[in-house]
Amino acid sequence: MSAAVLLLLGVIIYITRSILNPLLEPAHRMRALAHHDTEVLIPSAQRADEMGEMARSVVVFRDNALALMNSQRRLIEQAATLEEALENEQRLTAQQRNFVSMTSHEFRTPLTIIDGHAQRLIKLSERLEPAEIADRGARIRSAVQRMTNIMDSLLGATRLLDGQAVFHPTELEPAALLRDACQTHREANRGVNITEHFEDLPATIHGDPKLLFHAFSNLISNAIKYSAPGSPIEVDARQEKGELVVQVRDHGIGIPAKDRQRLFQRYFRGGNATGIAGTGVGLHLVAMVVSLHQGEVFAESLEGVGSTFIVRLPVRASALNTQLSSTRDVA
Repeated sequence: MSAAVLLLLGVIIYITRSILNPLLEPAHRMRALAHHDTEVLIPSAQRADEMGEMARSVVVFRDNALALMNSQRRLIEQAATLEEALENEQRLTAQQRNFVSMTSHEFRTPLTIIDGHAQRLIKLSERLEPAEIADRGARIRSAVQRMTNIMDSLLGATRLLDGQAVFHPTELEPAALLRDACQTHREANRGVNITEHFEDLPATIHGDPKLLFHAFSNLISNAIKYSAPGSPIEVDARQEKGELVVQVRDHGIGIPAKDRQRLFQRYFRGGNATGIAGTGVGLHLVAMVVSLHQGEVFAESLEGVGSTFIVRLPVRASALNTQLSSTRDVA
């Protein structure tokens, strides 16, 4: 009886170790694969019997499952990339549509002014007093200047984006440049209220006078455009820790908080700028010009209260300016 029991136990142990365990191992590995554990190891694949054949089948299944998961991952990544590209394309299309609409409106206003005053001069040429003729001529000139500024903004931004802008840094007088920019807008906008406050400015800085004039002119133009007629526009400048700091402050409509992060993007316009002519190019151009001069520009604003644009430029730029001048002087 004892011998029979021992024999039975030996047979059970043999069957468990040699047959049941090798059968259960592939089942456990298959269950792990079903739970996406692709790092699972498959033992007994080197055996030459039926157990080895089953183990090799599990290995093939694992490899196929791994290949399928990789394919799914790549498809998900490609789908996300395509979706992002589609969103960017839709956003760009919307921005371009808005740009065309705003540009058309921007040009239409000064053209209407020019046409109206020209017709008035033609009809009443013999009855108008010299002062009125001079006044209408000044308004025509103001409208033409406005159109010129629009075209300069568009062409300047395009050339900068295409890397075709001529960048000629030289020694310039910041006080004279800022005064010229302010005076230009006084002459182009009747009744505008621009105040200047310059404190301890450096005699000269290193920069491109044409590009800097255009950048500051854009900031002043925006301050006028988004403020009530006659509202004060303040242009302050000072030297601070080796930098020229220029602030253009207005008391206009301000910028919504949700729009401030995208303020310097090309073609972007604030949500409260509807009905106010603009192309969405000016601030983008300002940011690019300031970047060329190794400076920074940012805005502080409260909606309904006003905005302050702050430009910080190094008084003495590093050798990078010379390199940029040689690489961008392609016009």
